[in-house]
Amino acid sequence: MTKEGRKPRKRVRWLLAAAALAAVLMGVAGADSGGLREPLREDLPVIGPVTLEEELGRKWAESGGVLDEEQKAVIARAVQDVRVSDTRDGITVAIDSVYATEFYLEMLLNIQGEDLAGSNGRYLETYELSGSVSSAPDRGICHIYTGSSDLGVTADGTVVRGLCLGISPEEGLSLLDGAELELRLGNLKTYGDGEWVLPISLAPAADREVFSLEKAAAMGYPSADDRSRQENEAEPITLRDIRVTSTGFRFRTDWGCPETGVYLCLSNGTEIKHGDASESGRAEGPHKVEGRWPAPADFSKIEALRVGDTVIPLRPQTS
Repeated sequence: MTKEGRKPRKRVRWLLAAAALAAVLMGVAGADSGGLREPLREDLPVIGPVTLEEELGRKWAESGGVLDEEQKAVIARAVQDVRVSDTRDGITVAIDSVYATEFYLEMLLNIQGEDLAGSNGRYLETYELSGSVSSAPDRGICHIYTGSSDLGVTADGTVVRGLCLGISPEEGLSLLDGAELELRLGNLKTYGDGEWVLPISLAPAADREVFSLEKAAAMGYPSADDRSRQENEAEPITLRDIRVTSTGFRFRTDWGCPETGVYLCLSNGTEIKHGDASESGRAEGPHKVEGRWPAPADFSKIEALRVGDTVIPLRPQTS
């Protein structure tokens, strides 16, 4: 063969090499794991692997807390390993650990697969939590609150989603008693009707200490409506049946809605702003308020509860 006859072969080898290089570069965006491949979502930041303990620590620091080694140990003791996963229609959902308060269950979902519904700003996913607590196995529970947000996507294409589910405090049940739960997820795919089922077993919490106050004075408004707050000056109201734990709080009023913002005051001088909270009641009537801290606190360091601008001591005052 002449030199001119060999040139096309060199060109073919060059094209094959370029194709191989392109395949390698594409592999950075989505790594194969057990046959599952998920391209990086352009609407999410690329993040490193993150644990639930690390996420709770981040929220604690952002809410005003000091994330030292002692606080990290408090968080680690409160987090429970579950290690469950389910695969349907080419998508795997895994949960490594969970964090339970009285009325909330928090976790990180690691989602890997194709055609996720959350792409391009479409959030079609649905969640259903059911089961029973160990103290009342004959009474079923279900969640009434759902909060979720995508933290980002890891280099292997796993979408990391924070999920918080809340049960009704009106039922008199507490997740801290231990529970046998089942989490069902649906509509994770852009197309298809797959359902992912993940069983979650909660052990009873070791930390069950409580501060209880019959009543305390605070400032508030006739109703929770923003217009009411703007048109009325704050006036004295009474908070009743105050209950504060290392994981959350609750109280009620005979009349009126307290000032916004509930904080946990610690002995080191820091104040931790509440995380998720709910409020219920009639306009210009009784109100019930309950919520949780962004991460568990060291109960021995709790000094007071601040509601709006009113500080309510929780420990006996020493002279």
